Amino acid sequence: MPLPATPSTAAPPARASSAPDRRHSGRTDGPSTRERILAAAEAGFAERGYAGTSLRDVATTVGIRIPSLYNHFESKADLYKAVLSNAIGPINEVLEAVAEGGVASDPRDVVGAMMENFRLRPNVPKLLQYELLSGGDQLALVLDESVQPALVRGAAALEQVSAGSTWKPEQRPLLLLAFYNLLIGHFTAAPLFKILTGEDPHAPESIRRQVEFFGELVKLLVETEQSDLRSADE
Repeated sequence: MPLPATPSTAAPPARASSAPDRRHSGRTDGPSTRERILAAAEAGFAERGYAGTSLRDVATTVGIRIPSLYNHFESKADLYKAVLSNAIGPINEVLEAVAEGGVASDPRDVVGAMMENFRLRPNVPKLLQYELLSGGDQLALVLDESVQPALVRGAAALEQVSAGSTWKPEQRPLLLLAFYNLLIGHFTAAPLFKILTGEDPHAPESIRRQVEFFGELVKLLVETEQSDLRSADE
């Protein structure tokens, strides 16, 4: 079973909104308009947070009127949930596949799939970081519907990848948070990356090198665990 495919566009279709479909029969611009709304909302939420981004801002960016936006999302909260689902869904699918043991658990494959998702949506790490740092009204939603499921699946995936681990139970959450910070940090610290390397952090070659580095780092940690375990047995 291969890793779940990563998205091929900057704003692929999200899961179905809870809003009723009020589009008139015969209209064919719904999906593309929905994608544009999601992309504009994602950028706005990442830049100004939930409270600082209005539906009018989103509608103006897309070039539509607010009533047209309501054809796709019934409220700002509904739109925000769709943005989170659209962004974190593919990552959860990757982690779930690894956790269930249905894919080859080469760390570089797992890291590569997650980094590719963030490369296509560089605003998502900023959005998550913004909410975590600001403690905004939507922080609970971010944690409950996006971050917590990803961490739960990530913990199960880590267990699968590092079978026979010698990490203490209380250290495993810290290890998982370290991996989270590594992946998210590449995008939230993009200006620092550019200063240090002189490269565009979102360029495919930069992502490729980071994937290789992160993959080898994870692999080194796993191999160190297994090596320590063998030494103890001897």
